Amino acid sequence: MLKQDFLTEDVKELSILIFSSIFGIKEEDVDDFVKNYHSNKYDYESLKKLLDENKINEAEDILFNNVVETDRDYFEMAVVFFYVLNQKEPEELEKCDYSKNEILDGLNDMAKIFNLDYLTSIFL
Repeated sequence: MLKQDFLTEDVKELSILIFSSIFGIKEEDVDDFVKNYHSNKYDYESLKKLLDENKINEAEDILFNNVVETDRDYFEMAVVFFYVLNQKEPEELEKCDYSKNEILDGLNDMAKIFNLDYLTSIFL
């Protein structure tokens, strides 16, 4: 369980680093930003609904299969996605055949797509 706690904290800290350094969102504002997030360009609400229904793998597949590599707004949505996913308990993730490790890997993979993996390398 201790490893899961460290992974949860790593994903949170990495997300905050990305939010602050790439998107200019202050650390103390991240939770509110994520809670109130919506996208005018992409269908985040459908991804969020899948997360709420514990269809995590399906949601992640949609996220990666529809990447717009040149659009920072898409990367922002992806970071929100993994931040929200990270709030699920390890037991809940396990029931969905998912893990905290996969959240960190997914965030890293998305950063690579956007050539921002220099930010995530310190967490791997």
